[in-house]
Amino acid sequence: MSLKEEILYNLECARREDRELSGEELAGKLGVSRMAVCKAVNTLREEGVEISSRRGGGYRMARQDLLSEGRVRAHLPGECMGLKITVYGETDSTNKRAKLFAEEGNFTGEALFVADSQTAGRGRLGRSFYSPASTGLYLSYLFSSEAPLQTLTAVTPYAAVSVAKILERYTEKKILIKWVNDLYSEGRKVCGILTEALTSLESGGDNRVVVGIGINLNTEIFPEELSEKAGSLGCRPDRSILAAEIASRLHAFAREPWKRTFMQEYTRRSMVLGRRVVLDCWGARTEGVAVGFDENGGLFLDTGKGEPELFTGGEISLRLSGKE
Repeated sequence: MSLKEEILYNLECARREDRELSGEELAGKLGVSRMAVCKAVNTLREEGVEISSRRGGGYRMARQDLLSEGRVRAHLPGECMGLKITVYGETDSTNKRAKLFAEEGNFTGEALFVADSQTAGRGRLGRSFYSPASTGLYLSYLFSSEAPLQTLTAVTPYAAVSVAKILERYTEKKILIKWVNDLYSEGRKVCGILTEALTSLESGGDNRVVVGIGINLNTEIFPEELSEKAGSLGCRPDRSILAAEIASRLHAFAREPWKRTFMQEYTRRSMVLGRRVVLDCWGARTEGVAVGFDENGGLFLDTGKGEPELFTGGEISLRLSGKE
């Protein structure tokens, strides 16, 4: 981390313990002079970070919605300390940044990419994801795994359950899941998840997966084409803390991708189960009743023509049928 991020990390850790850090203590921790600490703190203040100090005391950082590598790292559990973190004020797409990073070298491990805003946020089926500054959280989690891709596809329903449970700690609104990758609240989409897989013989056969997550936290105005279906949770959590919470849950999946204990919760939160739905897959239209899920989140659809048919993720879209 840069000196500024190291200072943010240490001040955030101290804030969580409700204590100050003196310039001398910071300098000792970071192996720099007190003058270097003072200069970096003043730069952070000029950038809008709320850091107070008092004569004979130390520095104290106020709790604030500041996205930074240091503050995200301060809220990660110890087992995630090796996570590579990149935070952007603005980028085109965190999923694109993650994929480019993975393709640059023989990537193994895990990495987190977070942005305050995106100019070309991506959704499934080539759609865009509206990503304005300061009102949402947009992140991508990259990990490598020796597990087969069929096993790793379950990361999408796992992420949906994890994010829904985390977000309900910040809002009184109930969050449901629209198969396979969207979170809804009060009939409107508040979060989208885009999972993309990369394979590379050069990485020893490991599969690499990018999980992109976009959340509308307190967005009030949407483009006209989204105004009737997109919604917001109306909450203002500390986005660095929120990013760390989501990253820690995805880290848990990356370490044990075969576990399926979350599927019961995924089923409980489904907004399509038991309803007549329409599926479009590569131009083919199928209608039926959603009757269940397999262990990886695939949807069983009863079309009335024998045994229920299994549909998996990928290039499949779903919309609720007018026939109930």
